Parts: sequence; C-alpha cells; structure tokens
Amino acid sequence: VIHLAWQDIPKFSLSTCLTNLQNSLNFFDSLLEIDNCKKILVAGSCWEVNKNKGECLETEIGSQRDHFTWAKQSLRNWLELETSKKGVILGWIRIFYVYGPMQREASLLPTILSELKKRKLPRIKNLHNANDFVFIDDVASGFVRAVEHKSPNGIFHLGSGYSTKISHICYLAEQIVWGNTTLTAKLLEMYPDKSQSEVNFWANCERSYQLFGWTPQTSLQKGIQKTKDWIYSL
Repeated sequence: VIHLAWQDIPKFSLSTCLTNLQNSLNFFDSLLEIDNCKKILVAGSCWEVNKNKGECLETEIGSQRDHFTWAKQSLRNWLELETSKKGVILGWIRIFYVYGPMQREASLLPTILSELKKRKLPRIKNLHNANDFVFIDDVASGFVRAVEHKSPNGIFHLGSGYSTKISHICYLAEQIVWGNTTLTAKLLEMYPDKSQSEVNFWANCERSYQLFGWTPQTSLQKGIQKTKDWIYSL
C-alpha cells in the first residue's frame, strides 16, 4: 500500500493536521487487519528533519517544528509500533522539494513561469535560500522501485542530493522561456546576495540508492522545461 494523502495543503493549522492524522490512523488501523498486506510505503517530508542547513541523513529522526511535522512524526511512530506487531515492512519516504507538471499554481516554479510568460518575475525576498529540488517523475520512480525491491524497514530520501538557490531557478527558467536572464539580473539587484542564506539543505539518498537502486535522472534544466511546456499548454 502506498499512502500519499494529505488534504488541504498548504494549510498546516492544528485542526487541519489533526484531521489528516486521524484520517491516516483510521485508514491504517483498518488496513492492518488485512493479513495479506506485506508492505506499506508512506510519503514523509524533508521538513521532518528540522534542519535549515547542511546535509540531511536518512538516519536522522528529526524533531517537530510545527503542527505538520508533529502529525507526520506521530503517524510514523504509531506505524512503526503497529507494523512491527504484524510483521509488515514500513518504508517511510521523505520527499524533498518536488516540482513538475500539475503542481499547485501558487508553488515556486509555477509562479515564476507564470510571471515570466508576462515578461515579469515575482519579487522573491528569499531569493538566496537554497533547497533540494527533485522532479516529480524521479519521485514516482522512487516509489516504484521501493515497491519492486525487497527493501527493509526504515527511512528513505528522495531528493536531488544537492541544493539550488532560488535565484538559480529564476535564472534557468528565464533562460528557457526567453533565452536570456535580464529579469533575473534585475531581481538580484533588488535583493543583493547575502553572505549566508537562511536556508540551505539537501538530501543524502544513500539508503535509497543502496537498497533499491534509485537515483534521480532528471536535470533541473530538463525538469523546468517539462514544467514550462505543461503550464504554457493550458
């Protein structure tokens, strides 16, 4: 069973997170009564690590930073307890900054591409923050491999393995759309480079590679191009 559900994103209030947690607990409580369920894969989040800088290891349990991460950690803790009683394999798959076609309009890349279509760029104040961006096709292939391979219990990461500044996302997107980086240069003039960004973290995906042979295959350029083609076809 693959569990991806989490309603009302990007609302992360206590009431919303409690609803999601309770729905998930009810679902898995019923599921674990089925004796032929052998493996459960659950979509976790890079936010669980609660780390703004540096490499995020799959061995790191992390800590709660808000209602969302508290709910996710609570679900994982309960599942670890219950699946161990039933002998069911539990793969907790932390997804990093996934992007691609069909992403929410208000997300970073769709916003950038929509503004670029109007020959503008959004005023992004956290321009120098850096995140680990991973394309949706690679995330999907990670889940497929986790299904197909006899992987053990534990936490697995799906990310690119490196961080990319948001300013570079703007740069690549503008280059793909218009063939130049004029707007990005103007944006950088408005928000000059900081000596240290507030956010700069990335995934270590060693277990995902070693245990089910997963590595991301889509470059940022190719992923942005595919996302742009989808958005501009609407």
